[in-house]
This record gives sequence, C-alpha cells and structure tokens, in this order.
Amino acid sequence: MIYKLETDASEEIVSLSVLKKHLRLDEDDSSEDEILSLYIKSARNYAQSYTGRKYGRQIWRIIIPEFVEKVRFPPFPVTSVNSVKYINQDNNEVILTENSYSFDPDKNEFIFLSGFTSKKITITAAAGIETVKPSVMNAALLLCGIFYENREGISDSSLKEIPFGVKNLLNTDRIL
Repeated sequence: MIYKLETDASEEIVSLSVLKKHLRLDEDDSSEDEILSLYIKSARNYAQSYTGRKYGRQIWRIIIPEFVEKVRFPPFPVTSVNSVKYINQDNNEVILTENSYSFDPDKNEFIFLSGFTSKKITITAAAGIETVKPSVMNAALLLCGIFYENREGISDSSLKEIPFGVKNLLNTDRIL
C-alpha cells in the first residue's frame, strides 16, 4: 500500500498569536511571522513523527495495488471519505458507490464487499486529529521556543533537555 499526503493541514496545532504570547513578542510586530510560522510547522512535523499521529485535517490518498477485502487506514482518524475508486477489468477507473464498501470508524478500516475484482483501489479521505491535546500544543510551543532561541545548527553552550519537556509531553499522545 502507498500512503500519499495530498493536502497538508490548513490549521496548525498552535496559532501564530499564541506562539507570540509564549515567546513574549509584540503581537503587532509581523517582521518574524514567516520564520515563526516555519517553526510552528516544524514543531507539528516533529510531533507527528514522534507520536505516530497526524494533527489537523489532512487529505490522504491510499493506493492499494490489488484487491483486498479489508484496508486499515494508518493510526489517525478518518473524518470523511472523499472517494473510493478502482480499476475494472477493462482498465477503466470506476467510482465505488457507498453500498460497495463500508467504513468502520472505530477500527479505521474499510471493508470491501464482494462482487468486483480490481488491479488497483484508490481511497481519498480526510483524516487527522482536529482537536489537539493541550500537552501536544505545549510541546509544540516548547519546540518553537528552542528554534527561536537557537537559530543556528551549532552552539557554544551545552544544551540539556529539560525535565518534563517536549518528549514527556508528546508521550501522552504517542502510539507505541
């Protein structure tokens, strides 16, 4: 199976306004908004990588090279199914109707009903955690603070991880 991100999250796990308050910056000063937005996106990407979850509404495409009866979506919740398509025996792409498959949101699993064969199935769905836990938001703020204070790849000082820092906060949402 191939998982492909079609559209990234349109909203980040923390807003620019909240980050500016966290960093004690003037909210009216927009001179660093571009770099701060990059820090927020980098913090979300780190949190996603560390926890195994996806934050924010994202559009994903799953390509299944041959027919299978069940397909489990990765461990982030599907919020809506946009389309389910397959390649028929004549090599034409056909949209599956909703009565040709079922989706179990508790298991995050698509179940295809019998009656068709396919070389390839493509599912396009919206997925991701839209309500982010405060601990994950706090971890993102801590990461952004680290990025803001340490803008270079090297440092003269010896940095230490703080107790109950980023990883401890993210562990509350981590998939093991």
